[in-house]
Amino acid sequence: MEQYVRLWDLLSNVQLLPDSEDTITCSLTPNGCYSASSAYKVQFLASLPCQFGNIVWKTWAPPKCHFFAWLAVQNRLWTADRLAKRGWPHQPTFQLCRCTPETARHILFECRFSKRIWTTAASWLSCPDLINSLGVGRNKVLDYWQAITKATTSSPRGLRTAITLITWEIWKERNERVFNNRSSLPLVVMHKIREEGKDWILAGAKNLAELVG
Repeated sequence: MEQYVRLWDLLSNVQLLPDSEDTITCSLTPNGCYSASSAYKVQFLASLPCQFGNIVWKTWAPPKCHFFAWLAVQNRLWTADRLAKRGWPHQPTFQLCRCTPETARHILFECRFSKRIWTTAASWLSCPDLINSLGVGRNKVLDYWQAITKATTSSPRGLRTAITLITWEIWKERNERVFNNRSSLPLVVMHKIREEGKDWILAGAKNLAELVG
């Protein structure tokens, strides 16, 4: 009702000219003409800045991997710690090391299993600074993710793509153990990463190709 009254107030001084044709002007474009581009941009007028947009969305990866990364950096993966808060069934210890409570940051960056993969990946990506960038004791997945993207490398965009690929394969290995009771050694997971990387490159991941040669 309030919007109706406001609209009535705005139109109260409008004078209609019976002998003149109606015209429509778009206030969102400099020339007053409507365009599909202006309609698309107006959807983002009220959007908020995203601190992880570049590292999640502006990389080459399949849509499901983009979505996984988006969940991961917001700590929204269904790990044991989040399941426990809701009282849902879960296995409290991480299935890759079986000695530490499962959290997203432990799965992807802190577990000794994951660190072995990152160590091998540093050589594969010709990025020795990657291991030092991991650091220890960061509070969030996003903190680790952002730190790795700052590692010295010949292709920053390729590195962002590689991070998505590596974390995705680590997450898949975790799910294989939880749901299918099947496990692989770190070297086997790294082999899967290399092979999946080849497929990504063939599908269009040019920046990753620059990084791994």
